Amino acid sequence: MYKKSNYVDTTKQLNHLSLCTGYEGIGQGLRRIFPTCREIAYVEIEAFAQANLVAKMEEGKIHPAPIYTDLKTFPYKSFNGISESRPTYVILENVEGIISSKTSDGESVLKYVLGDLEERGYKTAWTLVSANEVGAPHQRKRVFIMAYSQSEGS
Repeated sequence: MYKKSNYVDTTKQLNHLSLCTGYEGIGQGLRRIFPTCREIAYVEIEAFAQANLVAKMEEGKIHPAPIYTDLKTFPYKSFNGISESRPTYVILENVEGIISSKTSDGESVLKYVLGDLEERGYKTAWTLVSANEVGAPHQRKRVFIMAYSQSEGS
């Protein structure tokens, strides 16, 4: 049985930094669960996806926020340093290949990512989900990683 403190307060504003945004599917899902979720920035390199984001902002379908085009030059420090700010939750999505892909040291990329998060004090879980399992007409599989901070108050 869960204690009440284990639940997320859905009345507080939840800031979402969307990296490798694509068409902002994760953000749309987060807003269904957390109505107060608000994007503070998007990072997307593909011009077509950027144009799609701008159109969605103009239509009021997503929150207006700056769109950055490169993870390598993204000004993380101006958004509280990201890893230094210790977000309570980290949600990652990647292609199925992250399971079999290897780092230069031969370690599974998925295992590397999970280990890095755990070294930073997060408890992690992951799953592989096919798009058709959640109602889409296609099979596309994605790995979802959920991490939450084990620091005090989380």
